[in-house]
Amino acid sequence: MQTLEIAAEALQVSVFDFFDCEQKEVLRNKLIWEAVTLLLEQSESRQQKALNILKEVFKP
Repeated sequence: MQTLEIAAEALQVSVFDFFDCEQKEVLRNKLIWEAVTLLLEQSESRQQKALNILKEVFKP
């Protein structure tokens, strides 16, 4: 469940949105799925590090 929460936060959607048919357009983006797939292959601590990096890179 934590992995889904991390992915949802990175995509700025709720975990529920992953299963909402109306949100499928967000999930069709190939680049996003590649990033999510890569994150899923990592340990939770590495996922958190990646999320922290993304937050810094995309900070307004």
